[in-house]
Amino acid sequence: MTVADMNGDGITDIITTSDTDNMVNVLLGSGDGTFRPKVSYTSGVGQREVVAGDFNGDGLSDIATVSFTDKSLNVFLNNGDGTLAAKTSYADGNDSQGLAVADVNGDGKTDIVVSSNLDNNVNVFLGNGDGTFQGKVSYAGGNGPRQVAAADVNGDGVVDLVTASRNDSNADVLLGNSLHGVSALQPFTLTTRDGAKSAMTYFDQVQTRLSTQRSQIGAFQSRAEYVTHVLGASVEATKQAEGRIRDADMAEEVANGTRERILQEMGATVLQHAINDPQLLLQLLHE
Repeated sequence: MTVADMNGDGITDIITTSDTDNMVNVLLGSGDGTFRPKVSYTSGVGQREVVAGDFNGDGLSDIATVSFTDKSLNVFLNNGDGTLAAKTSYADGNDSQGLAVADVNGDGKTDIVVSSNLDNNVNVFLGNGDGTFQGKVSYAGGNGPRQVAAADVNGDGVVDLVTASRNDSNADVLLGNSLHGVSALQPFTLTTRDGAKSAMTYFDQVQTRLSTQRSQIGAFQSRAEYVTHVLGASVEATKQAEGRIRDADMAEEVANGTRERILQEMGATVLQHAINDPQLLLQLLHE
């Protein structure tokens, strides 16, 4: 069972699943604590869980259920008046149990997460933003995960997943690794008192996360500036070293040239003396 405002009248409605007749039932609220008779829609065989979320971005609550017998995820889009369109089904894992909605990849579109009890997996269906979903991507989710919840458990602004495993009585945490960075704001409503109170709490959490992330960004910026300064100093030192090496090479070339000129001048002087004094030339050749 879950609750949502299905027809946009600001009154909370109830959505239930019926395992015996394979139906999902919508009971619209009257606003005085009573509800109108249920309106039923055919769902999958062997239903376990139902959730509400805006899957196509029209501001209306849509419905999703899981069926462990059919091994399927079933999505019902809202027609805008509280009635539901026919289901669209997606292949899921063995013995689907838990169900959650969240923006797990930070692209601003609602995704669906299903726990698969017999596969020991958590299956993520990324939303396309138009009410359709991509095929499941599976992650190890504990030993017999029965329930799954989505929340930012480590305060990094990215949605994480938590499963409750039946076989080992553990809670398993899967930390999110969003490709788009900080997750977008989750859906909220201000049309009801409970919704507004929940939104205030949620906004406080978001503000706290933003403050933490601003501090982290400031720290990264300081480190980046320091690294830039060090790299600049290294570049300057490299240029100075290059200049000194070139100066040393030039000095070596000058020294070699001077040596060659001295040797040439000495040879010319000896040759001139030898020409002027043949006896000296014979003596040098003899030696």
